[in-house]
Amino acid sequence: MNPRDGCKVILSAVSGQLTPGHYCLGLTKVFLRDEQSGKLDELRNQMLAKSVLLLQKTWRGYYYKSRYRRLKQGATRAQSRMIISISLFCPYKPKQKLAGFRGRRQRVQYDRIREAAITLEACMLFSHSTIPNKLAATADH
Repeated sequence: MNPRDGCKVILSAVSGQLTPGHYCLGLTKVFLRDEQSGKLDELRNQMLAKSVLLLQKTWRGYYYKSRYRRLKQGATRAQSRMIISISLFCPYKPKQKLAGFRGRRQRVQYDRIREAAITLEACMLFSHSTIPNKLAATADH
């Protein structure tokens, strides 16, 4: 396709939005009135914006899908290795053991909070029981 045919295709595609008779196709140039040139610039900007959005959408979809796939494969690989290592030490029901490993962090955190609460409660009980005794002992002397 030569450039002249390309110009004809473009002008015929946007002919509904251009005023007829306000443009003319020469041998090597397209002659437009100022308002027609502005309309073509607006149409070009709209098409560029749509094309850029399509490219961005496609790239983001590809990037995040491949990232998710890699993370999922890594998690599956890590869990399968954990099942294999667990099955070496405990050959019966390794998948049930795996569920226990998943909740280990929460159990450890809960145990720490529980121990801290028990320690705090013991300190409070100890301080409340010894302070009145000390005050009573100093008042008797």
